[in-house]
Amino acid sequence: MFLDEKKSLTQNMVVKTILSLLAIFAKNWSQESVLGYLKTGLVEVEKEEIYQLENYVIKYGIKGNKWYKEAWTIGEENLASLNQTRTKIVNPLLELKEKLKGRKTVKQIARELYSFIETYLEKPLENKMKEQEEKGNLLIANELAQTLNLIIELLDEMVMIFENEQITFSQYQELFQMGLKNYQLGNIPASLDQVQAGDMERSKTGEIKVSYMIGLNDGLFGGSFTEEGFLDDQDRDFLKEKGLEIAKTTREKLYEENYLVYGLFDLNRSRICQRRRRQRFSRFGRS
Repeated sequence: MFLDEKKSLTQNMVVKTILSLLAIFAKNWSQESVLGYLKTGLVEVEKEEIYQLENYVIKYGIKGNKWYKEAWTIGEENLASLNQTRTKIVNPLLELKEKLKGRKTVKQIARELYSFIETYLEKPLENKMKEQEEKGNLLIANELAQTLNLIIELLDEMVMIFENEQITFSQYQELFQMGLKNYQLGNIPASLDQVQAGDMERSKTGEIKVSYMIGLNDGLFGGSFTEEGFLDDQDRDFLKEKGLEIAKTTREKLYEENYLVYGLFDLNRSRICQRRRRQRFSRFGRS
């Protein structure tokens, strides 16, 4: 069975990498943010190296500028190997930190963030996609490809709205997380001859032979649209008058839902009528 649904981006490895990257600077190189960044799976460091590094930083309380100020000399662990791993991790981050020192505009942060993704994350991501394809996990590979495109789209949208507004890393991280709520992943079914489960927005009624409507609860079927994102309905109407449409207003979403509800009920009504006509024909010997 193919489950036709959209997935949240928050647990995706690409998104987790970028959120952890932003958190490193927003939280002044905290242990949680740096280790979270390393464990996303897109940093080109061996797992064993990450485990050894994690044990060391937790044991000796490495945080803040201790990550990059000078080589580690405390303890009797394999310091040469640890420092080599530390340098491999820290240098790209310091390069990005230097480019974004002080208060920068949303556009400047987006440009440097995209450059970082292109330089350090794109190749590991391609390797992950290839690995999943070889394992036959085509849906996972497709999700990874979609995610990168959606992130770039989100960065573009943030620049479009805020562009030259100066902002801190902490504020940028909050905006990025807020924007993620409006982006979800969807998959194309591998086969047409199958049972699909999905919501009424994504399900295509025109090609369905039989449909069952489940969960007709107030607030779920006949939804309540309360989250407007960066802009409210008045802002969106104003932009539409100027020829620039960002996204649908809550009013338009309500109209669209009414149309979808009508389509679903009309589909089921037509199927019932067809069955009744077939039954009448069979009674008269006209199958």
